[in-house]
Amino acid sequence: MNTLGLTGKANLWSSPNRATTLDLTGRVSKNFGGPFDGRTNKQIGLGLNSRF
Repeated sequence: MNTLGLTGKANLWSSPNRATTLDLTGRVSKNFGGPFDGRTNKQIGLGLNSRF
C-alpha cells in the first residue's frame, strides 16, 4: 500500500512578542492499493501555542 499526502500550516494570529500563536493546520492524503485503495482522508485543526 502506498499513501500520498499533503500537509499545510497557516498562522492566524500572533501576540506582539510572538510568544503566543494561533495556527490552522490541514492534511489530505490518498491511499493507493491495499484494503483502503482509493480512500481519501482529510484533517483540519487549530493549534494554540504559548511559550513562557
